[in-house]
Amino acid sequence: MKGIAMEAAVTIALLDAAGDVLLVRDLGHTDPQWKFPGGHVKPEETPAVAVIRETKEESGVSVSENLLQVLDTELRPSREGGTHKHIFFGATLPGTFKERGLKDYGASGEETRIVSLHKLDSLLEFEPHRALLKKLHNQAFYA
Repeated sequence: MKGIAMEAAVTIALLDAAGDVLLVRDLGHTDPQWKFPGGHVKPEETPAVAVIRETKEESGVSVSENLLQVLDTELRPSREGGTHKHIFFGATLPGTFKERGLKDYGASGEETRIVSLHKLDSLLEFEPHRALLKKLHNQAFYA
């Protein structure tokens, strides 16, 4: 399957076998906030390939496509005035983030942080990702 025609973005809520969650924040942003990894889908990519690439770029962590679950899809207003599709993924990794290549800083300058699931509510700052966290709790994804 080739990339999708509509502009799209992806986000992933990633849990490791120790029960920790991966967060990133872009220190070059005017308002750096802790959030789940993610970004834009390139024209030649599928959303799954994009979320794997973004996770690797932002944190060094490798995710296998067979671990991905689509948790939600939304149409959102884009900055350019149209709409774009936002696909939210979840995955539980075998092993720990360190075993999967975690770096302190991603290739594009994002700081990484590993947080236990029960502390996530107080640290996750980016509002759309807080909404995703509520959906995750409701779906018992991290049960």
